[in-house]
Amino acid sequence: LTLGTSPQALEVLRHELLRSDLEPRSFKTIGAAKKWSNAPGALDACRDLLAQAAQALSDAAAGWLALNLDPAHELRTAAALSDLKAVFERVCAAYAEECGGNLDFLDLELRALHLLQSQEELAQRLCRRALYLLIDEYQDTNPTQNLLFEQLLARAHHPGRFFAVGDAKQSIYGFRGADVGVFNEARPAVEQRNCAMGVLQRPTLLPWGLEAPATQERRRGLVVMNTNYRSVKRLLEAGNEILGSVLWRGAYRRFDARPGPMTPGRPEEGDEHPVELHFMSDNARRTPEGAPDENEMVASLVKRACAQGAKLSDIALLVRTRSNNGAMLQAFARHGIPLVAMGEGGLLATQEAMDCVNLLRVLANESDDIALIGLLRSPLGGISDVCLMQLAPRPGEAGQPLIRRLERLKAGNRQDAEALRRLRDVLASLRREAGRQSAARLLARGLSSLGAGLAFSHGSGAEQRLANLERLLEVVRETQGQFSSLAALARELARRIEEGEDETQGQPQTQGEYVRLMTIHGSKGLEFPIVILPDIGNQLSASNTLLVRDLPPAEEVGRPMGLYLPWLGDDEARGKPRPDFEAWRATLDAEERQRAEYLRLFYVAFTRARDKLILTGYVPDEIRTGSHAAWADLLLARLGSGGYGDSGRALPGVSLTWHRNLAAAEPMNHSPMLARLKQACESGMLPMAREVDRSLVWPLAPRLAPPRPAEPESVELGTLVHAELERRILARARGLHLELGQLRPEIAGHVKRAEEALATLPRAREFPEWRAFDSESERRLDLLRVRDGDEYDIVDFKTDRVSAETMAEHAKTEHADQLRSYAALLRRFLATRGREAAKLRLLVCFTSPDVPADRRLVEIEEHP
Repeated sequence: LTLGTSPQALEVLRHELLRSDLEPRSFKTIGAAKKWSNAPGALDACRDLLAQAAQALSDAAAGWLALNLDPAHELRTAAALSDLKAVFERVCAAYAEECGGNLDFLDLELRALHLLQSQEELAQRLCRRALYLLIDEYQDTNPTQNLLFEQLLARAHHPGRFFAVGDAKQSIYGFRGADVGVFNEARPAVEQRNCAMGVLQRPTLLPWGLEAPATQERRRGLVVMNTNYRSVKRLLEAGNEILGSVLWRGAYRRFDARPGPMTPGRPEEGDEHPVELHFMSDNARRTPEGAPDENEMVASLVKRACAQGAKLSDIALLVRTRSNNGAMLQAFARHGIPLVAMGEGGLLATQEAMDCVNLLRVLANESDDIALIGLLRSPLGGISDVCLMQLAPRPGEAGQPLIRRLERLKAGNRQDAEALRRLRDVLASLRREAGRQSAARLLARGLSSLGAGLAFSHGSGAEQRLANLERLLEVVRETQGQFSSLAALARELARRIEEGEDETQGQPQTQGEYVRLMTIHGSKGLEFPIVILPDIGNQLSASNTLLVRDLPPAEEVGRPMGLYLPWLGDDEARGKPRPDFEAWRATLDAEERQRAEYLRLFYVAFTRARDKLILTGYVPDEIRTGSHAAWADLLLARLGSGGYGDSGRALPGVSLTWHRNLAAAEPMNHSPMLARLKQACESGMLPMAREVDRSLVWPLAPRLAPPRPAEPESVELGTLVHAELERRILARARGLHLELGQLRPEIAGHVKRAEEALATLPRAREFPEWRAFDSESERRLDLLRVRDGDEYDIVDFKTDRVSAETMAEHAKTEHADQLRSYAALLRRFLATRGREAAKLRLLVCFTSPDVPADRRLVEIEEHP
């Protein structure tokens, strides 16, 4: 498709070939066959040509056609660059100080590269020591690592020094910085280097008696290993057909993987149809009748495979994201099939983890009633609800902790009595050791003594629960050294649960009989007899957000990434982030690289299967094309299908099934359990109260005294005063002078009096709202002043109404403890970074109008 230079021609083509969303139009219904009777087949040929032209225009120019360049927005972006530069420099300086000499992985790579580039003698010595450079998974390296390789290779004095293994089709770690272009460019570079060194004229000698054909490709230093010893022959042949069409492009870019046929290494033919496609209507999902649930269908396919002789451990479910794992686990539980999510997060949100944390909280504080009641109701406690009802406070027991009421509790049956006796003995024994044993050892002993292995080993998900217990012990073991006491560790774990912080769940034993659910990235390097790949109709969603984007690839280093600023137009997009031209261009490029990796991810998932591959998903009535095509669309296109219900043409080794309805799992029958419960109530085995037992809610907690009303001067005004002071101090550090502006007079007065007080102090670097933290706490200091010689001032602004006579005493009684806690935290913060405060002053700055200017600063003794 050639457009020339006429903008009118481009606009006409855009209107005729593309929809409003810049996707290709459909031309299946244009034209009447009776008007083309004199030229049979010409109408279909014209339709195909129009479809090809529309697809070409959409692929080549849709992104550019969507650009709406606004000169005013571009000028605003340029004006913001100077401010952004200042912020960026401050962030970099703060990060360097925060690191305190520590290095991350990128630092290690960059500093090693700098050493090789700047110190020739060191580089030569390294090359002499390392005779060979062996690189595995070369397709997952990044440009910085490749520069390291080049520095070492540039000093090699003989060929045969560099040996690398990789497969561009398996490069799926772009989100970690891997660049498949490094591998794609290495191939011609190796050939050129070897040819330049005269390798073609030398005999081919392989070590250890290995043999290989002496081809020209082999002589140039390339060994192509395309024999697959994993998959059966029919599965591999179907894979060559499907994967070849998925990865094919008319012109390959730097970040594309070229398809290559695989040669079967296994002699087995395999099933007649080792690739199964099970599709449902995506459009039917949006109708009242609905469509079959995919999770239910996957569970039924697993049951069918087991009925045909497969073991649960032979089956793996591979997913692109974990977003649907919860629904999949529930569907398998309804069918009674053990399913374990490998490498799943959310450890601290599991019930077994909460039970363990409750045990640690009770050992740290026996008066923690919430943790104790949670422990009693857990499988570790094993106390029935009937027995727990007796723990309700009786008259005279108001305020008594639950642990004391537990001591007088007498169980009504032998099972509760045995559970109570065991729990009391275990808690007493563990509390005696709490000060001498580590938290991990206490938790392990408690779990063992309370029979956790038996308590958590029943029902669906038992393997995962037991693995989570081991994983939580590992988390406690890794964390306990950061805290001085069991109470501090228990508080930290409770905080993580409350704030939803994530930890990876445990990994069950590999020999267990259960279906494995894992991400495609997690399955790389593994293989399974049966692989199920669900949700292949789901399209690729952009991972680049508006404000956080991928770094530019190696070939674009030095090109700007652009900025996003709020749009100030008068349309509905006002206030939303909008890119400038460079940001828009960088995002388009990133989307193309993500699309290429999305296709390679399908290759990796396909090649995990040894005997059978089952693919499921929802597909539209008309398949999607171009950048919006999902894996299912690409498969149907290879079969010649136009969408849901159109089977297209047959492909050897592939079966296609359309699902319109599916029987859901039979719900569990609760009638027998309800009948037994009714019988227990009627026989008196489970007594039911005829009226409300007042002892369950009496006595009520004493009414709390009403909170003292806060003074406006110390709350609302205080917040505004602190914000204005922070703004002015930051401006002063940049050499700017700000007017007080349109502030309320009382706020402006407080700010002015604070600045007058600060002017009496020696010159220092000032950091408003400075955050200090360690493993136990975190605080924000109103102002930290750093003077030469490691001398520090902590200044706390107070808007309290005080008089000159009571000011000093008020500071000591009301604010001294707060300032001293700041000082202790600052000293710990500095100590972790190998520094020490030679002098530390604690200052309370009163901004009340009743305090004279020369007496507004009150110094607090750090160690009274």
